Amino acid sequence: MTAQSLAAAWEDGLSPALAGLAAVLEPHDVELDYSVESLRALEGLVLGLFDTPQDVLAESDRALVRGLLAYIGLTLVHLAGGNWGWDDEAGFALRGRPELPEAQLAGAVAAQRWGWDGSVEAPGLPVAVPPENLGLAPISPLHTLLRVVAERSGGEGALVRAYRDWLAVVGSAPTTGVVGIDIYDRPKPSPLLDSWLAERRADFAAWSARYPGNWDFSPDSVDELLQVVRAQTPTAEEFNEPANADLAAGASWYLGEMLVRGAPSLWIYMDYDNLVLSRLVDEGDSRLACYSVQSADDVAYLTPFYLLQYSLETGRPEARTSYDTWCAFVDPGAAPA
Repeated sequence: MTAQSLAAAWEDGLSPALAGLAAVLEPHDVELDYSVESLRALEGLVLGLFDTPQDVLAESDRALVRGLLAYIGLTLVHLAGGNWGWDDEAGFALRGRPELPEAQLAGAVAAQRWGWDGSVEAPGLPVAVPPENLGLAPISPLHTLLRVVAERSGGEGALVRAYRDWLAVVGSAPTTGVVGIDIYDRPKPSPLLDSWLAERRADFAAWSARYPGNWDFSPDSVDELLQVVRAQTPTAEEFNEPANADLAAGASWYLGEMLVRGAPSLWIYMDYDNLVLSRLVDEGDSRLACYSVQSADDVAYLTPFYLLQYSLETGRPEARTSYDTWCAFVDPGAAPA
């Protein structure tokens, strides 16, 4: 595999690794928010976990160390707007920056395999690569972690120094959240979405007459919506049929409007073919699956069509449960961009 493909494979494993790290750190009250404060807290924790650099390289702690490398590197990549690289060129262990605290560690570093379990075993290390125009050198999270343990400076070690060095060049810290890890990408404005929303609003009065109910956008109307949907289309398969598209479109829009009105959020549109390729949508599903509601802080999204379909599949009030959860937990201080 090329260095580029190895870096891509490393990126593919970041999300589960960070979730695992967060679970391990939960009792220690370390907030993984990609800030310099989080790195300082992490340094203190690391010093309690590892007595020597050799301990960091032990096979028994490999999963934890990989999680730490993922977080350290991602914090720097997020700070500078950089990317991940993979250094597998000869001499990578000695060449990595910052320098190893002990040159004799190079053999052990080079002998280990730092990719994820189950991936192609290959030599080399993940490195955080800054944009070329910043004039900064790539940083090896592993080398940085080894220096923290060796120096034992307690709170102002190699992790904090690396962040501050990059911040001095970048100029300002980024907003919290990393797209693809703990927030979703915000799709671009869509004429298709605008047209669909306008069509649904214009048809709402007529739709309400075709499917009578108490459509006052109150929380209890979500329960009534599901009752009407279940009476017309008892199964998820029937709800997906083209013959019932009128019911499904109006019901999906109404539930989506309930979400938008219930908490700071906005309608988004995702391309159907891309959703199929990403296996987020099964080919043959209604194109109503393209219309979702995303929270204003980009940490969550829901697809009304699927909420209603899932309610039919389970026989439970999934739509109401999701609505109540959405209103309770979406950040009330966020505002749609």
